[in-house]
Parts: sequence; C-alpha cells; structure tokens
Amino acid sequence: MDIINWKKIFSSKIAAIEFSICDRNFVLKEIAEHYPDDRVYFWNQGYKYLQWFTENRLEVLPDYVISSEAEALELTSSLDGVLVVEGLGQIESNKSLTYKLENLYFDSLSRTKLILADCLISIPDSLYSIIPKVKVKLPNVSEIQNFLSTEKHSNRDCTQYIGLSYGEIKLLNQRQMSENDILAYKTAKLAAKGLRITPAPDVESIGGLDLLMRDLNKIRKLFHPTAYERGLRPPKGCLLWGLPGTGKSLTAKMLSRILKVPLISCNWNELISSSLSKSLQNIDLVFQLVDSIGACVIFFDEFEKAFFGWNSGSAGGVMAKQAGYLLSWMQDHTSPSIMVATINRLDMLPPELIRRFEYVWFFDINLHNGAMYEVLKVHLNLHFPGFYEQFKDEDWYRIFSQYRSCSPDELGKAVRRVHDEIFYQNLHIDLTVEILIEYLIKERQNFKPAVSDRKISDALAKIRRTADFARPVQGKDRSRFASPPIRLYQEKKSSLPEGYTPAI
Repeated sequence: MDIINWKKIFSSKIAAIEFSICDRNFVLKEIAEHYPDDRVYFWNQGYKYLQWFTENRLEVLPDYVISSEAEALELTSSLDGVLVVEGLGQIESNKSLTYKLENLYFDSLSRTKLILADCLISIPDSLYSIIPKVKVKLPNVSEIQNFLSTEKHSNRDCTQYIGLSYGEIKLLNQRQMSENDILAYKTAKLAAKGLRITPAPDVESIGGLDLLMRDLNKIRKLFHPTAYERGLRPPKGCLLWGLPGTGKSLTAKMLSRILKVPLISCNWNELISSSLSKSLQNIDLVFQLVDSIGACVIFFDEFEKAFFGWNSGSAGGVMAKQAGYLLSWMQDHTSPSIMVATINRLDMLPPELIRRFEYVWFFDINLHNGAMYEVLKVHLNLHFPGFYEQFKDEDWYRIFSQYRSCSPDELGKAVRRVHDEIFYQNLHIDLTVEILIEYLIKERQNFKPAVSDRKISDALAKIRRTADFARPVQGKDRSRFASPPIRLYQEKKSSLPEGYTPAI
C-alpha cells in the first residue's frame, strides 16, 4: 500500500514530500522500498551526524558531521543513494536556498536523489517545474481499513480513526487505547487546532424559514447518486448573511442533521499563528481532515473577522495568502463536503471569495405572523409540550403584537425564561394555558429587542439596501395569521354615526 504518489516524483532529481511528523518512518520505509538498490540517508537540524535508514530504523554515520542545511545539501555531490532532508519548509523566503537547489538540479556531477521533507513546504514559482511536490494525505475509511488489516488489527472499528494519520493509528493501537481514549485524543487534537464536533440542534426544525428549508432539502437531494449520474453535485460553499440571533448558526446545525453528516465547527482565529507557514499548516490540516471524513459540513462562524484588513498593509498580504489557500481548496476539492460560513458584514469579505459560495442567504429580523408562529411553536413544544395547540387565534395575535421585531433567537430565549420563571414559582405543577399566555406577555416587558438599538437598526438598514444580492429565507405569509393586503387608495369605512354632521 503506497501512501506517496510516486508517479509524480519518482523520476525527478529533486522532489518534495509533505507529511505528518508521526508518518516519518512510514515515508522513509516506502522510499527505501522504491529505491531498493540505493541507500537512504536522513538529516534534520536535530542531528549532528548524517543518519542511514536501515532495517526500519535510523543509524548514525559518524564520518559525516553536518552543522547546517547548506552542508547537508552539499552531500549530494559525494553520496550515492537518496538523501532526505527535513526542515526546509520555507524555501520561498530563502533566496540563498532557492539558488542552491537550482544549482543542484543542474549539477551533472550530483549522483544523489534529493527529497525535501516537512509538514508544509513552500516552493517558489521559479522551482515549480523542477521540484514536484506530493502530500501524504490523511487516510479515508477504506484506506484505514486496509491499513488495519496489514497491522493485524482488522477487528477494530475503522471509523474511529478518521482524521488521524497512519503513524497516529499505529501508535494508538500499540498503546491499546480504548474507543473512549481515541475519541478523547481526537477531541484534544481538534481543539488544539480550533476545531470541534458540534452536537445536533436541540430543536427539530427551523421555524418560519420556509424558503431556506426548501433550499436545504434541495441540497440533500443533490447528494443522491442519481444527481451525480446527471452531472449534478452539492454546493461547495454556503454563506449565511445577517445580524446575530437570526438563526444562522442553527441553519448550519440543521443542514448537518438533514444530510446526516458530522458538523465540524472551526474557529478561524485559532488557526492563525504568528507565522504564515504555521497558519497555512493549520488550515491545511483542517481541509485534510474534511477530505478524509468525506461527507461533512465544515462551519465557520463570524467568518468576516478572519479577513479584517485583508486588502491593506503587510497583514493584508498574509490574509490574502490565506484567502488564496481557501479559494484553491473550495475550487479544487472533490470530497462531498460543504463549507458553511456565517457573516454579519458582506463587504469585509474579498469579492473573489464571495463568488465561491454558490448559496448566499440573507436572514432578516422582520418576521411575519406565520414565521413567528412557526418559531414560537418549535420552542413552546420543547418547553411546554401540548400547550400551543390550545392557544386561540386571539391569543396568538396578542403574542404577535407584543413580540413584533424580535429575532428568532430572542423568541426562543423568551420562551426559555418563561419556563424558568414558571418552574421557580412552582406553577408547572398545575399549569394552564391562561397562565402560560400571561407570562409570555409579561416576559416581553422585561427586555428590548436588539433592533431597537440605533447602531443595530442602522446596520440592518445598510444590509437591507444590498439584500437583493442574496436569497431570501422566508416567503410570503400564507398562514391563517397572514395580514390582509392593504390597497394604497382603498376606501375606508367611516366610524362616525350615520347622519353625523361636523360642526362648522
């Protein structure tokens, strides 16, 4: 089982291989197998002497003392075999190293194949044609199953190892770790990179957003094999645009539930490190994980903060490279995964990035009566099962008039606080519909909707001016609570008594 794409690098004089640190022995072993007539040498800055890979381990060669990367590269003119040098990741930023590699490639006396190894290798444009690069990717489910069979662990559940490298799988098996221990290890590893597996939502549906639910169900159908046979595919990216509390995060959770795939939440700020190479390495790990899982939803919350200042100054240059890395993945990845991102301000994203999102939805705070009914129904059924069906239409209209301009999040929190208060006063024991409605009306007097804040209302007005760019999430109110249309010049009936004559 080859973990390296040898077709791309076998015949090249200099090549680059990216791999996880735990996979080093697997990589060296595979190199030795593909060059059986040559010695395989290894060096990085942690070694004083050159190392020789033999019998699946490294042995010291005391005749070769190496103190720098330049000295290691010069050995290509005196050694016969394959020299693996680890730790030359940032070639692009080192002009001297760039020219040295160029000279080695054209040196006819060099008898050694040179392999550059690191977690992330940045090759300058001038060397692309002479230094091919391959990556040892995280194994998918079938590859894990084959690997466990060769390691005589075929009785283990292969799905628990998704997201781990070959070296990590071997190490965890050697330690005889239980499924819970493996899960704890993966959780800690993901958390260190700003990732976590998000649990399913605590509600059964997204209330009031009928057009959005139609789109989500359409996306689910695009995962069906019949869709692939017709040349159709699911979207690679979905953008959820609107103010906080409008249901954007819940939508990401609901999409994962509808598709029956895991939801991986990613904090972009935790992926960003002090160095560009480390940041790109973290981002690369995320996308490797997503591709190894296969069908999943990767979720970025408040995504625009990741690109603040992307088009200005040195920080903007770093942001531009990160955006470019993300753009490449969104365009090229073939795994059935969907990237979902929430934003409050669309203008903070690079325009070329916005175009990569095939679905852009706008979440407005202004809910009509039917939408409010659906949202409240979901939360009332969660906290007070069986009660909302007993509400009369006039009760609903009272609630609608009180909760006008409240966001879906504010509606849900209000119902929860009512539950807290009713439980605190022990009213839940003999709760009636009248008491519940009374406390719902009373709770509305305890807070102001966020949209009543001047800054938020101004931000919402600014968003609405460009909202035509996005898809709406709710359609016209077709419920029994829909307000009748009012004509502009409709004749109004006078409320004055018949025959009344005003005083002159």
